[in-house]
Amino acid sequence: MQKEKPFRRLREYSKKDLLDMVFESLDEHYYQRDELFPRDMDARLRNNFCWAFHGGMFFHWKSIDRCFDKFWTPEKKVIFMYSYEGHSMFEKIKRSPNDSINCLHKYYQEKNYSKQQYESTYFLNGDNNLKQRYDEWFSGKDYPYKFNVVSWNFWYSATKNDIVFEFENGRPDYDWAPKNYERFKVIGREQFEFESLSTRKPSKDFLSLNGISKQNRDLFYDNFKDMNCYLSYLHKNISLDGMGINYTSAPSVDRLNKFHYDSYFSVVSEGGNENNTFYNDSLHNIKTHNLFITEKTWRPIHTGHPFIISGNPGTLKILREWGFETFPEIFDESYDEYHGKQRDKFIVSEVERVCKLDSKQKHDLFKSVEEKVIHNQNHFFENDRPIEECIKQL
Repeated sequence: MQKEKPFRRLREYSKKDLLDMVFESLDEHYYQRDELFPRDMDARLRNNFCWAFHGGMFFHWKSIDRCFDKFWTPEKKVIFMYSYEGHSMFEKIKRSPNDSINCLHKYYQEKNYSKQQYESTYFLNGDNNLKQRYDEWFSGKDYPYKFNVVSWNFWYSATKNDIVFEFENGRPDYDWAPKNYERFKVIGREQFEFESLSTRKPSKDFLSLNGISKQNRDLFYDNFKDMNCYLSYLHKNISLDGMGINYTSAPSVDRLNKFHYDSYFSVVSEGGNENNTFYNDSLHNIKTHNLFITEKTWRPIHTGHPFIISGNPGTLKILREWGFETFPEIFDESYDEYHGKQRDKFIVSEVERVCKLDSKQKHDLFKSVEEKVIHNQNHFFENDRPIEECIKQL
């Protein structure tokens, strides 16, 4: 029996590869099914859609025309995938004054696409508040029809995929394996088996991983840099274990495990902050905050860490809805109602309060939530509700 190949991540393609795939595979009804979903789940959808466009590549407009002209029928879906990291559908497209969803609407309007074509179009994004935010945005526009919008938690499956890849003889068994394939070598779920605090005592209070520059990360760095923690801020060239800001040397789950093991909890700096220059005035009509849950949150969950999350309101609420446990025994979780600076300052205050506990109090407090941590690990590996919710809508 031929071994199933893991799906290939968009970042592993070169720009030329992407363009070649778009324009050279049209006659084969090509769509990037292995990129969209884990293979077993994608099998349920393969007969339901005729084309899938990913990230910035779906703005090759000729490809959209050819998709509708050559392959589309009313029962087939056309999927636009824009779900990586914390990128909003309202993020500006490079070299364009418009955001992604605006560009797509403008193009459909200019081409005078039919209502059926709109109804066959699905826009996927990692924002868990996508539907409400899209409805609020659309109410202030004069476009003729809506698209279908679906929240797709890409990083749930991608993070899990990092762990369950199996390579033969230490090398990926596919011809497109990147030169730095050691970066993708996975050590398996067993490496994340939780070891009780009864038999270990971490040397650090917490772990705070920060990449590109953001206001919340500046705040965390300024407040945490002199505390007893593992702190990285790649924007300032401050890293753990020599890990840099470029993707090929970015932290992988196996390289970070030792830092989780040697600390009590994680301060998570989530994606999706719209108070920056990537966004334009199309947001003025939207009252609902975005809500992204990315690898930044899944990493402490599958490595066995309690967490406190700098994200948007409702982050803890949706994790609980998906069956995960949070940690009100440790932190005042009323912070989940807050947004922006108010939330981040509250988190700093909570982290400082917990870290001021004496050694025994601290150790006993985190030992008391071990059953929750183990539940979260098992639930992460054995449950796919965030993905199933997306599949149902497709």
